[in-house]
Amino acid sequence: MIKNDALEITTYGSVLTLTVHRYPTINSGDTIALRSAYSYGSYSTYWLRCYTSYCFWSSCTGSIITSSGWNSSCSKQMIFTITAKGKTDGEPINSGDTVSLSSKNYGSSYRLYCTSSYNTYCCVRS
Repeated sequence: MIKNDALEITTYGSVLTLTVHRYPTINSGDTIALRSAYSYGSYSTYWLRCYTSYCFWSSCTGSIITSSGWNSSCSKQMIFTITAKGKTDGEPINSGDTVSLSSKNYGSSYRLYCTSSYNTYCCVRS
């Protein structure tokens, strides 16, 4: 077996298994922010900012939420804690896991909520 943070190669007889891991791994209990999927242009610096009545895309020059640049130029309403159902803090989140995003600004009882109607609406609520 050959293993590192991003790749695992195992053999069993003549069968070779290659497993590629997403890097970096997102764990239950991690602090995250949701950035626009645009990779260039002005929307590439937009992050989801949420209040109890609505969410909107807001510009922020920071790219790492633990950096001092993020703290000075970006809002606490952009920061969430991701928690996977049935997992404790520190356990990796896998594709298909059910997760919730709680607001770092309003507290753990306030979670991101979005409708699935024609006009999608999101906010944080308890």
